[in-house]
Amino acid sequence: MLTFSPSGIKMPLLFMAVIASLALSGYHSLIELKVIEPIVDCVVPNDLNDIFNKMPDCREVNFRILGLSLANVNFIYHSLVLFFGIYLTKKQ
Repeated sequence: MLTFSPSGIKMPLLFMAVIASLALSGYHSLIELKVIEPIVDCVVPNDLNDIFNKMPDCREVNFRILGLSLANVNFIYHSLVLFFGIYLTKKQ
């Protein structure tokens, strides 16, 4: 059975990792929704010729699940993980 031990070092590290992932996915979701501008340009060229021609925009979402981008799904998932993690540590 899985037990949660708030006294150990594992829980604070786990919470910090979840909060960092939550912040990154939230930031990327806001960029995709055009709420904020990206700090740096997101460029992933598909081919060497793409470097010199048209660069892809990081606001374009090529794949969606139930209308949500993967950054949105990641944000929802890590929000639930954080909520239930806090709930389970407070319950003990």
